[in-house]
Amino acid sequence: MRLKVILIGIILVSATFPLHAQEENWGLGVHLVVSLPQQGFDNLSRDGEGIGTKVFYRLNPWFSLRGDLAYLSYGERRNSEMSSYGYWLVTRRNESFQLALGPQLSHQIGRITPYAAAMGGFYYYHTVTTYEDYYSYYSYPYTENSNGQSKLGWSLSSGLLIDLGIGAHLDFGFKLQNIRKVETTIKEVTTRQTGVDYVITLGAVFFRN
Repeated sequence: MRLKVILIGIILVSATFPLHAQEENWGLGVHLVVSLPQQGFDNLSRDGEGIGTKVFYRLNPWFSLRGDLAYLSYGERRNSEMSSYGYWLVTRRNESFQLALGPQLSHQIGRITPYAAAMGGFYYYHTVTTYEDYYSYYSYPYTENSNGQSKLGWSLSSGLLIDLGIGAHLDFGFKLQNIRKVETTIKEVTTRQTGVDYVITLGAVFFRN
């Protein structure tokens, strides 16, 4: 019984906080982004890290139009491969640019605003592959090539905005991305499958009219 009273009290108190963000139409955020690829990305070096931004416009207190833009780097991976000419040290570097647009639903409860969004997007993945002579590691690369692939996909995201009372909102979000027909080439064998990616974001959002 005491727990129920405490919970009701917290809800009533939080509802009395100022709701300025609801009155402001434009929102702009800057975020740190972490990508956790699950399938379809076997040629990536490791999990991705980068920076992103989001902008949205409120049509009413609970419905917004939102756009996301992000850059991710997946570092590099080095391994040796055998060819008809002998052994080579192969280094692969990966990066990605991502753009997504869609509607967002939100509901403010005091200083906390849960939100959810369904978005369609454009995804560009770029890979640079460097081949070095196995016995001349510190010499100039023997050859280097790069390739990119542009794919369409969709994502579902959710998160929380927390009003810090200083003109900014802390924004913690999670996104599930589904990218169609991602191409992966390993040892000259290319496969195509749906890519699944988990994305975690942490940043700040600012509002204005």
